[in-house]
Order: sequence, then structure tokens, then C-alpha cells
Amino acid sequence: MIRQLRKILPPAVRSRLRRAVARVRGLSNFYERVYDRQAAMLDPAESIGGGDFETIGGIELALLRLEGVKPGDTVVDLGCGTGRLAVKLIGYLGAGKYIGIDISRGMLREAARRAPAGGCTVEWKHQRTARFDLPEGSVDVICAFSVFTHMEAEDTYRYFVDARRVVRPGGKLILSCLPFSLAHSRTIFVQQAGLDLTDRWAGVRNVVTTEETIDTLASWAGWRTLRWYRGDRPYAPDVPTLQQSVCVLERPG
Repeated sequence: MIRQLRKILPPAVRSRLRRAVARVRGLSNFYERVYDRQAAMLDPAESIGGGDFETIGGIELALLRLEGVKPGDTVVDLGCGTGRLAVKLIGYLGAGKYIGIDISRGMLREAARRAPAGGCTVEWKHQRTARFDLPEGSVDVICAFSVFTHMEAEDTYRYFVDARRVVRPGGKLILSCLPFSLAHSRTIFVQQAGLDLTDRWAGVRNVVTTEETIDTLASWAGWRTLRWYRGDRPYAPDVPTLQQSVCVLERPG
């Protein structure tokens, strides 16, 4: 259809149409481009953010266990990056299933390389949109650590909507974020505010939010908020903080 229009439109209109199409195509894979660029430029242990690779993965697994994830469950690791949770979780799930999802093919390749042999069934998925390539009600838990910290609220909501479809009734979505209630988050916000719009979106950026915003988006998408773990204190006596607050959502049964 577009090609047919180009034949009959004046040259100036055709030029504007080409620019509009290019902008749409560029936006459709924006997150993919910035993450693939980051994966190519940085060491695999650094391309997914700060913190010791092994330590962060251990904390994430401890959080999942704190929220009742057990061997035999099917767990989606949304934004699995280069596999810091995968290397801990795959062996723990036993007869269950681990599904690692990321928008960056480069990070997925590195995660698959690092993944331990044996353990649960493992599946890797390259996902460019907010639509999960998974059957309805097929997942016990979706976790998203340091994922929605890099998305605008509109995109967070879109992921919440389809995540509810694939999680079974009573299942959970466990996510981390950077709310303004944390001093650490306020520092990040000021740093981001020091950049102009172009520089802020030139690469992977940190998006600061509020607990109320996350709760509201979750409610609109059909989730129920169960609890919050503040990021400025240990999540539990034996579970250190990731310096991000963690929200636990449940799909109502």
C-alpha cells in the first residue's frame, strides 16, 4: 500500500512519508538497539548494570525463594541479561522450567553460554515487544529485576497487561524499581536531569518512579499488589538489598 502511494504522491510528500516510516521503525526496536549496543561495548558481567555478578544473582534467587518459588515451578526471567539469575535458578528449579527472555540477542547468547548443564528444562526467547510468546496461564512466576527501571510507564503497563495473561491465577509478578522514596533513586534522578532529552535516551537510562505509580499501573492491568520490599534495607534478615525496591504482584484467582 505504501509503495503504491509513493508512485502517485508528489516528491515532497513522498519524502515526508519516508521520514515518518523511518521514525516508526526506529522506535519499534529502540530498546533492542540500545541494549544490543551495550552488550557489544561492555564486558558481559558489566553490561547489565552494577554489582557483583554472582552476588546479585544470589540475592535475586533468595528473593524468589522468599516469595515461595520452589523446585518444579515454571519461572520466566524477563530481561535475563547475561544470566546472573539463570546460573543460580536453573539448578534450583529441578523438575521445573526456566524461561529466559531478553530483547538483546547478544545478551541471550551470553546467558545461554553461562547457563549450567543439567537442572531444569531451559528455554531462551528473544522478545522485542510487550507480547509474550507463551500460552495463557502457563507460568507460575515472572520476575523482572532491573527491567522496569529502564522503561517509561506506558511500556511498563503494556508488559503488565500481557504478563497477567501468561501467569496462572494465584501466580506472581516480582519486579524491582527505583522509587523516589529511596535516597539512591533521588540521586539517580538528579543525574538524569542533568542530561538533555537526546543524551538521556542515547543509551540505556534509569527511570525513577513511585510506589503509587507501579501499584496503579498494576491495578489497571488486573494485578493485586501483595507487598513491597524497600530497597534501602535488607529484604529479610539473610537477604541483602539490591538498592532497588521490589514489588510483588499477584494475579487474582
